[in-house]
Amino acid sequence: MHLLAVTGHYAADVVVLLGGQDFEIYRIEREEAETSQLIKQKRTFWRGASCSTKESLPITCAQGNDPLSRN
Repeated sequence: MHLLAVTGHYAADVVVLLGGQDFEIYRIEREEAETSQLIKQKRTFWRGASCSTKESLPITCAQGNDPLSRN
């Protein structure tokens, strides 16, 4: 789901080769509710990380920037 959220795509095909012989394709479709929850959790995590580790991140809370803002 992460890659679908980041890229904006609505589906992805995962191709696997099992045992060197069985070729299978699995389609994964984006679920908006799950994607929305994932983005909220990541935003909470990164806001905490950027405020507590100012030295390790180029953009920090001290500068008044939101590292997850799209503006």
